Amino acid sequence: DRSDGKHFGDFGLGDRIWTHSAGHLGLYLAQLCLDAPQYPNPATRQQWLQVARDIGEFYLQLQGADGDVPDIIDSQNRELNHGKRVTARLVVCGLWVALGQLSGEARYREAALRLAEAGRGEIEGGIFFYGTMIDALQAGVEVSDGESAYYILEGLSRLYEVERRGWIARLCRQVAKDRLPGGVRERDAVGGVRAGHVEIHAHAGQGFALGIGGCGQRTRFVPGGDSLAARRQAQ
Repeated sequence: DRSDGKHFGDFGLGDRIWTHSAGHLGLYLAQLCLDAPQYPNPATRQQWLQVARDIGEFYLQLQGADGDVPDIIDSQNRELNHGKRVTARLVVCGLWVALGQLSGEARYREAALRLAEAGRGEIEGGIFFYGTMIDALQAGVEVSDGESAYYILEGLSRLYEVERRGWIARLCRQVAKDRLPGGVRERDAVGGVRAGHVEIHAHAGQGFALGIGGCGQRTRFVPGGDSLAARRQAQ
């Protein structure tokens, strides 16, 4: 995440790897590959793909028998988080979905389903912790950070796009309703997105679009799109 010119580290220059941060990086690189199959510089695109694959394969190796992955690891791949879970780790689901779309390998989607199932209880039980983010590790108390909800939705919305399972859609709705600033509004048609709230748009039983306003950006997740599960456009 950060460097002081001598070494790299997390947000606080600590020697830690945060799953949600690494997974998010991999997801966006994989998404670039999906969005730009004819990128003018093939070598650059190949670098994006290789890094995304490396991150995805790394977490496949760390995935446990229960389908879960660690929250935060040290240089020996040991879990460092012994508090409440960082459900933002589910962003890795989105990375695996994208890698599956790029490679055609079913193992990536299967791994994503297993991870989503592992984190399902944290969301359905209303007890998932959306804090313990990088900039709050030294706070000394458990704090909440709505940013984590965005990571969860980036992972699960992409998984829903390819799986169309009702329980995944319900998880997305639960996260949006309970954890994002301003809550959620149900609508039957796509409309504008205002900062500070979330809209879920139903589409005749075929899925939903998720519009997230805030942080100076407009984000819409559209299950069923050609290759782009999320579009960001500066307001």
